[in-house]
Order: sequence, then C-alpha cells, then structure tokens
Amino acid sequence: MTKPIFTAKTNAGLPVIIASITVLILILGGLLWHNFGNSGGGEPARSLTAQEKADREFVQKKAAESSGNFNSLSQEDQQRLLAIIGQRAPFQLKQEALNLKRNP
Repeated sequence: MTKPIFTAKTNAGLPVIIASITVLILILGGLLWHNFGNSGGGEPARSLTAQEKADREFVQKKAAESSGNFNSLSQEDQQRLLAIIGQRAPFQLKQEALNLKRNP
C-alpha cells in the first residue's frame, strides 16, 4: 500500500478565514472604487491661460476644417499642431473632430 500524498485534513482556522474574506472584500472594493468612483475628470484644475485657450481654439478650428484629416492641412498648420500637441497630433486632431461631431 502507498500512502496518499495529500491528506484531506486541512482545517483552516477561523482567523484565517476572516482574514481571507477581509482581503477579498478590500480588493473588490478597491476595484469598484477605481472603476466606478469619482473620476475627478471634467474641468481642468486651473483656468487656462490666454495662450492655452488660443491653442485649443486653433486645434478645434483645424479639426473642423479638415474633418480630422491631418494630411489635408498645410505644412505650417501641421507644424503648429505638432508644436502644440506633440507626436500624437494626428490622433488628437481626429479625436477632436469626432468630439465636435458629437457635441457641436
């Protein structure tokens, strides 16, 4: 006869069960708060400067004019958008055009 490797005699104590349930509740609560809690989004934390407002209006204007197509803009406009937004300018222009369609 061979001895069984695992025995079915593993009784977890009450403190271990309570600790496990508490950790599970904390993890689930953290995930729920992260996904559905206060996002803090919306308005910026500070008001925009005059330059930031001008840049934002320029991006919105070019998004409306080009329907989000970065390649249809002039070289100067492309360079200015790259200076304002950075390398994500083509994607951001397309997103801005979509936002303008949804919320005119």
